[in-house]
Amino acid sequence: MFNSEMSFIANAIAVAGTFAASCFDVKTREIPNWLTMPMIGAGLAISAIRIFYGSPWILIVFPLAISFLLIWFMWRGGLFGGGDAKLLMGIVSLIPLFPDGNSFIPTFFLMLALSTFMQFFISGVYETAKEKKRKEIFFASLPVGIACVSYLLTRSLLISVFCLAFSADAVASLLPYRKKVKVSDKIRGEMLAERIGKRNGEVVRIAEKPSLLLKIFPGNDDFDEIIAAPSHLGITDEEIEKLREFCDYVYIFRSHPMAPAILLALLLSLACGDLFGI
Repeated sequence: MFNSEMSFIANAIAVAGTFAASCFDVKTREIPNWLTMPMIGAGLAISAIRIFYGSPWILIVFPLAISFLLIWFMWRGGLFGGGDAKLLMGIVSLIPLFPDGNSFIPTFFLMLALSTFMQFFISGVYETAKEKKRKEIFFASLPVGIACVSYLLTRSLLISVFCLAFSADAVASLLPYRKKVKVSDKIRGEMLAERIGKRNGEVVRIAEKPSLLLKIFPGNDDFDEIIAAPSHLGITDEEIEKLREFCDYVYIFRSHPMAPAILLALLLSLACGDLFGI
């Protein structure tokens, strides 16, 4: 009885907080700390109470530690902003377990990958259709086709999701993922979609691909001097001043509010339940 009541309270806080974060993210493109930090604090307190009243600590502490580390690495890799990272930490702190005692976090991260892909896919198809690029529309549709075929062959949702993720990562750079903007103070905080540096006295630009695998295994630019490069902090004031000396424009990633995708992942996870049996 106690666990079900705690689960209801934690779920309600997580859904309400994530819904509010989505509203802020869509309207202002920022998620305030006064919203996410209390979610993390409340989640850690509820998790401690769960352990005190008999929930297996290893099913709470270990997944939380791993997920916090994973979220930090994804933030450092520039996959999402600091507000999104703290929102994710708040959710996994509040709901480390389903009401039946199984781990919530693996299912949530799976649904997060799906919802993020759906957001990227829909926006990518919209941009390619708007620009009338038929070849890119074909490539954008490939991951869905590959996932469907893999499910028909294996009857495994998990395998089809992995096929979807890897194929989407492979074709991501073929979609219109970046846009050209003038160098000005307005680009402060935006995610740079290229590496700019000097080599043999000339300014060289190298496109940054929207691929998680390429972020994990970065290449060597071999610049004599780096002018600006993608960072989890976005374009800084110092980089803007340096860019003004060498460039009139830069390419930045097309950005979309992340919190609505996180909200969708949360709702799907709560609706579907544990998909891994952990």
